[in-house]
Amino acid sequence: MKKQLNKLARGISLALIATSLCAGIGLQSNKTKSNAAVKTTAKQDLVIATMKDMSNFKWKPLNDVYFYGKKYAKNTIFRGVPYNQNYDDRKYDFAVKCGFKWDSSFGGYIYSSTNGNAGNDCSSAVAIALRSVNSSIKYQNISTDNFKNCTKNGSYSGEGLSLKTVGGYKTNSNYTDKYSLATATTYYKQLKPGDVLLYRYNNGSLHKHVVLVVEVGDGYVKITDQIGLSYGDTNSSWRHERKMTYQNLYDKHYLPIRESSVNP
Repeated sequence: MKKQLNKLARGISLALIATSLCAGIGLQSNKTKSNAAVKTTAKQDLVIATMKDMSNFKWKPLNDVYFYGKKYAKNTIFRGVPYNQNYDDRKYDFAVKCGFKWDSSFGGYIYSSTNGNAGNDCSSAVAIALRSVNSSIKYQNISTDNFKNCTKNGSYSGEGLSLKTVGGYKTNSNYTDKYSLATATTYYKQLKPGDVLLYRYNNGSLHKHVVLVVEVGDGYVKITDQIGLSYGDTNSSWRHERKMTYQNLYDKHYLPIRESSVNP
């Protein structure tokens, strides 16, 4: 009888150990899954790749040149189309203005002009990326106001865009700082790669900006945006794949927007 009890006890112990291991494996699996980035579709990939292409290629000016009032020093390697509110250039357009002069020594283009007649801004950059899957988008005519009209009214169609708010909200306002963190978070949780984020608020002066969502994970997104030489990554007017939590997004008053041709 004693041997049988010992055998039974050992069986129960082994079963408990096995159960614990299974539970641990399950918990680890769930943790890994929740922290993983959301898988992307072919359309999302194309939009993100277009934005990446504009933001991350190398170029070097042979002379000091000013784009929208900011100095780009000669013989310095920069990344991405320069910031400029007066032009709406794709990467291809910028390469044309460089005369397609490629320098293999640093793997980028040579900008030989002293004329800063090139670049794009936040809204045209996002529109160019979206246009990769919707050729009707007239990116030269788009400003942050087009995206603001979407957040204000819940949807917007114009200049080839077909925008709707993520979560179906409408602010009935020209500004995006109208929601609590809890409410805004319900919208952030519905974000998909290829979506757009807009902020527009006034704290004594008007602040407005749009960015592209290039990755979505558990409680965070990564954004790429054209923001200006003073605020971008090193030697760039772009922030490339910057990670932002929901709290970060809320603190900047971002609200999410979706282009129907990217994410129906």
